[in-house]
Amino acid sequence: MTRLSGRVPETGTAIEGATVAVVDTQGVEDPAQWSVVAWDTTDANGEWSVSGLEAATTERYHAIAQYDGGAEFVNFESLPYLSTPADVFAPETGLTVGTPTPTMSVGSAIPDSAIARLTFDDADTSGSTAVDIWGSFDGTINGATTGATGHINEAYDFDGTNDFVDWDSLGNITPPISVSLWMNADSLGTTRFFDHDGTRIALMHEQQTTSGLEFAIVDSGGYKLLTSGTSPTGQWVHLVGATDGSTMEFYVDATSQGTVSHGTVTESEDATRVGSGTADSDYHDGKIDDPRIYDKRLSDTEVSNLYNTGSING
Repeated sequence: MTRLSGRVPETGTAIEGATVAVVDTQGVEDPAQWSVVAWDTTDANGEWSVSGLEAATTERYHAIAQYDGGAEFVNFESLPYLSTPADVFAPETGLTVGTPTPTMSVGSAIPDSAIARLTFDDADTSGSTAVDIWGSFDGTINGATTGATGHINEAYDFDGTNDFVDWDSLGNITPPISVSLWMNADSLGTTRFFDHDGTRIALMHEQQTTSGLEFAIVDSGGYKLLTSGTSPTGQWVHLVGATDGSTMEFYVDATSQGTVSHGTVTESEDATRVGSGTADSDYHDGKIDDPRIYDKRLSDTEVSNLYNTGSING
């Protein structure tokens, strides 16, 4: 991952409050294939920065800035394309247009704490591969139906019998860690929405209790568990299981279900699945969307931001 930064001036004067979008051109000339991957707002010095981008290749990233000064609407662009490492300065004379251009559609930068994210969108699905848009930890689709209506764009639909997404590419994942996903259950029994290494780290329903949704960690002393007391079906529900390596916390729709202490998480295998347990059991009946993994324990504010905006940074 890398960081890009720069400054937006106009005739030598710093511009504060300009919206800066960093565009990934994918190395192609057709703007229809470009996407905005990060954004920031300039400070009093006209400076901006984004982080968490993939290492840039020649002519990959491009910065576009827009500033509504009231009497005029000004666009700035970086020339040439951005490469890493680079501090980029927009031209000192911007293009003045008579009326504001449409608001830029911008996405969230890859956070520094990112490990992996499977959007389950059609655009990030290639054959039987669920593409990791943050890195190289792709998943393999086993039976799940793609293209279902999701909480964010599309989702995968799991039949509750034998569907799952194999995420073994993650290898051994250990705390600190946070796991986030959206689920919409058609029915709920003993279900695992996310399972790493046979419940070493897992988001589940009534696996160890009859108290609804569960976040579980297994240490040398056995199960450590937090529960919600609820079993929601027919609606999108956001789940986050987070731990700093000693204290775990469970969130349902950004509401904490409590904390509990735990010991060292011991690994026995590197298997990870979305939609079932790693032991070919506990299959989910319903949809799952946007599973993500972070390499830290998310804070209350970050979980709330994630729930409300889709980004831990708000």
